[in-house]
Amino acid sequence: MKNLKKILRGIVAAALLAALQDVPAGAAPAESFVKAYDLFTDKYSKLMEQEHVFQTAEFGQIYHYFLGGVHNGPSSFWATLVRDKDGKETWRNKRGYEVNVKSGNHVFLLGGTWSAALQASIGYINDVAKEYGVPAIYNFDPHLDGRADSGIDIFADPGQPSNYGTTEEFRTKVYYRERGDALATALLSYNDGLDPDGRISADELKVPSIIIWNRNNPEAPVVAQYTWDEAKAADETAFKSDLRAVFEKIAVGSGTQKKATDIVSVSPSDYFIENENARFRDFLGGSRIPLLTVDGQPITVDGVAQTGKNLTLFTEADTYTPFEVVTYEELRGALATPGNHAFVFAGQWCPNTYANLRDIHDYAIQYNVQKVYFFDPELDATFNNSITAVRNSDRTFVSGMYMDLLADVLTNIGPDGIPTQFDDAYENYIVSENMRRAEKGQASLTDDERLQIRLTNAGNSGDGYSIYQKKPGNTDKGCAPIENAKWVSRLQQPTLVLYNREHRDASGKPAPVISMFEQMWFSGGNMSAPGTFGYAASRRGRILEFQEYTWRDGKQPDTLHNLGVYDITNNLSIPKTSIVEYSATGKAGGADKRGVNAPVTRRSYWRGLNETLNAFGVAVLEDLIVQAVGASADKYTAENYAALQAALEVAQTTVNDVRAADAAAKAADLTKVSTPVSASLSDVSKARLTATEQVGSFTDQSAEIKAAYSSLRTALEKLQ
Repeated sequence: MKNLKKILRGIVAAALLAALQDVPAGAAPAESFVKAYDLFTDKYSKLMEQEHVFQTAEFGQIYHYFLGGVHNGPSSFWATLVRDKDGKETWRNKRGYEVNVKSGNHVFLLGGTWSAALQASIGYINDVAKEYGVPAIYNFDPHLDGRADSGIDIFADPGQPSNYGTTEEFRTKVYYRERGDALATALLSYNDGLDPDGRISADELKVPSIIIWNRNNPEAPVVAQYTWDEAKAADETAFKSDLRAVFEKIAVGSGTQKKATDIVSVSPSDYFIENENARFRDFLGGSRIPLLTVDGQPITVDGVAQTGKNLTLFTEADTYTPFEVVTYEELRGALATPGNHAFVFAGQWCPNTYANLRDIHDYAIQYNVQKVYFFDPELDATFNNSITAVRNSDRTFVSGMYMDLLADVLTNIGPDGIPTQFDDAYENYIVSENMRRAEKGQASLTDDERLQIRLTNAGNSGDGYSIYQKKPGNTDKGCAPIENAKWVSRLQQPTLVLYNREHRDASGKPAPVISMFEQMWFSGGNMSAPGTFGYAASRRGRILEFQEYTWRDGKQPDTLHNLGVYDITNNLSIPKTSIVEYSATGKAGGADKRGVNAPVTRRSYWRGLNETLNAFGVAVLEDLIVQAVGASADKYTAENYAALQAALEVAQTTVNDVRAADAAAKAADLTKVSTPVSASLSDVSKARLTATEQVGSFTDQSAEIKAAYSSLRTALEKLQ
């Protein structure tokens, strides 16, 4: 009966839409449920309400993608310090993926919204660029936080020389300048960067400036460049004349027909697809880990068992993706504007992101979310916990960016609102530790002890459960926070956030994060591929079984890998720790194979994409319902008003039905969560959930939501 009601409701909505539009029901244009944001029209008064040619380019796009910057060798900022079990430190330098640097003229604009000279002149730059038919100018801001008093200005002098042989750099801003010098070398010369003596100083790059760059230009890649100050920008005629001389270097034709030639123009969508495909292939291209179904059977194509190397991220059929990589300033700017916004907090380098990226892409399109901003907390887009990581308390010069984002914008993410996976892991740590203490006859953790664990327990995750304030430059693991330290929950990567700054919860309390999908699906080659456990659970939700935290090396508690990551080799949810391998081999790594013999200390429910996008779709539909309820009958013909009321009834019924279905699914999943867990760390009597039982119950309601929305929107706009 429920399915019949669902079908009938869809038919009614489609019929209403067709009648109102006088076209076939399937021809209704899709309307995005989220807003698009333009940094340039928002932040530059000279560009407001203007069509312009500018696109932002974060460090990863300008250095890794456009310039093909060198990433390996003794002067590589990809260098990362590795400590073995004996404490010996060595540097590792590696970047495996490559993208093809485009032939042609690249037009770069160096500078940011904080520059008075650029604020005064950007309108003139736009005018001249249009004169010469320039389709795209890529703007890179060396202030990676977008602030005038930047905490991470990669062109700034750090006050001391670089030295890759010491960890002291992590206490300074030397690494930031290394990135500025690398960018200057790639922009201004053909030096391969492998010889430290051949590097060019970032002092050679002026802000603001226009640079035309072409890898095939004789002698040097810079075809032309122009820099200016506020005084030059004050004279429009002289400024435009100077800038025309720059574009003349690449112009052909005469008079008003003279145009710049061979300009490189890459859309945000094309950049994302090409760049992520390259990184995905590098990471998984040789994987032989088998792909298994939820019940552990091999996935085959034409009789051939599939492995990680058979997976693709984007194909030639994918001509567009909603993803657009943004800077920190862009993300903050978008979230400060009215309307619905979607963004994903994720790493361009991150295996967990790769595992879910295709799912999020598909669901965004399916639910009319036509723009998803992609923010990488590694501001240089290199690897996890780089020196530019904002999601890391040790990176004391930039961690405030993350804390401000969570504390001031995403205010309902955390233990008192929408808990993160790290909040879940923290709760399990507390449960496990209290069990340990009970077995020893000790008192449970005090509130002060719990807070100390919440803040400073770094463990195997590299940064623990929370991001908190430390003294700038103090990178010691687990060191005390400053007095009255701010702290916020740590997000897993990837996290999809659906946001509206005006949104409130059922009680009327501000809740700007409407819904959130946070997932960790690496599990080797499983990668959330179609048919796998990860694929099913990412969509339908997952009941996660926690086990006690363990000590990865006898010194530090393992705070991340107690998440019960699904093991595709034996089809069990097991604790991914290293306690057994470490004690047996002396080497950290691997998984604790106790499997079903390990106690279950806690269960938790993780949202899937169905639940996340259903909740968002309902919120969008409810906003439209409010408008329809307030519509005045005297603005419509009798026929159109009757159609509006019919569409309104369908929309209200859809909201109620989707909520009821989701509530039933949640109740079923929470019943599994409440299945009795172990009474102590020695209690292994409680049955584990099977892989199938761990998959949640939520279903996709996108078709019903979109049909109801389209018919109501069309009816609402059908005025006299």
